[in-house]
Amino acid sequence: MEKTKKTMSKANLSYEGQNNSFEYFKDHPLDMEYIKTVHSGRYNERNIHESLSEELENKVVEHHLNRLNRELIEPIKQKLHDNSIKANELLEEEKKKITNLEKQRRKVTPKIETIIDDGAKEKIPWEMYKIVLCTVAIIIGVTVVVWATINARNMAISSFPMFAANPGMAWGIGLIYLGVALVLEVGPEFLKLDERLRKIYHIVIVSITALDVVIWCILFSKTAGLMGEGDGLSVDLNSLLEAPPELLGMDASTVDFIFTAAQTSLEFLIPSILFMYVNYEYRQHIKSKPYVSIEDNPSYVSISSEIDKSRTNIGNYSESVNAIGHFERLIPKLEKEYSLKAASALSKLHVQKQQSATLFL
Repeated sequence: MEKTKKTMSKANLSYEGQNNSFEYFKDHPLDMEYIKTVHSGRYNERNIHESLSEELENKVVEHHLNRLNRELIEPIKQKLHDNSIKANELLEEEKKKITNLEKQRRKVTPKIETIIDDGAKEKIPWEMYKIVLCTVAIIIGVTVVVWATINARNMAISSFPMFAANPGMAWGIGLIYLGVALVLEVGPEFLKLDERLRKIYHIVIVSITALDVVIWCILFSKTAGLMGEGDGLSVDLNSLLEAPPELLGMDASTVDFIFTAAQTSLEFLIPSILFMYVNYEYRQHIKSKPYVSIEDNPSYVSISSEIDKSRTNIGNYSESVNAIGHFERLIPKLEKEYSLKAASALSKLHVQKQQSATLFL
């Protein structure tokens, strides 16, 4: 409240009458001369012992209410009305000021980053669980690639006379799997993709691999006797060496081709995904950042401070605009209290005169 009074004082506005209206009774006591005059004019020694008439009480109350309205209510209402007009003008000015300040603040950054030492770099530490995951991924990826390479070499030797006569040359066929896995892994680097496109690339590879796994699992289950005919969930090992049966309207040769393609692609897709994960973690942890100093922007702080002051002023001016409404709601209480005091003073005076008359008699 004290702060509000200071603000209003600077703006030449006043809250008088809004919160201190009852102070009126200290400076303007009841008009006892009027009460005595009215009482003496109505009574004499013969009817002093009668009760007060309602007409007399109403006359005293009305006199004091008129006095209250003339000396307090109307002057305060006029002053609050004048203050309201001025406060409303100041309120509109502050609103325009805030709008301009907010436009300025939107053009200023809240913080200022200053590079202290561009040569000093801060490394991101490795967590133990990431070390374990990367190690496991490398082991599994290398194992799958080695197995696929050896398997492809053996198939080439058994299928082509040229490789049967020169087994060493068959290793070239086997290394194709390793080459494809590495090409898929370094694809983003070769294409110079940014982080967003790199993420899309990885999502596409993972989605293709997931679809490939589903197709392979379905065809493997059908080939192994886990779907369709067969007793229970037992795996028929002999059926794995044969061509898969018909499925979804496709003949056996088509199903066999899809099954072989799915398994072959998984042999380089899975290692490539594992290598991608390892490469991702490696890139994350070799990143470094310069030591920087982050400080509040003085301009931003200054503008924000001015906005806060304007908002405080808006609140104060709004209260001044609404002060007349607050005071008008207070008037019935003032009138009631003043009326009760006037009636009570008249009653006390009447009792005193009755007591005096009794003693005299």
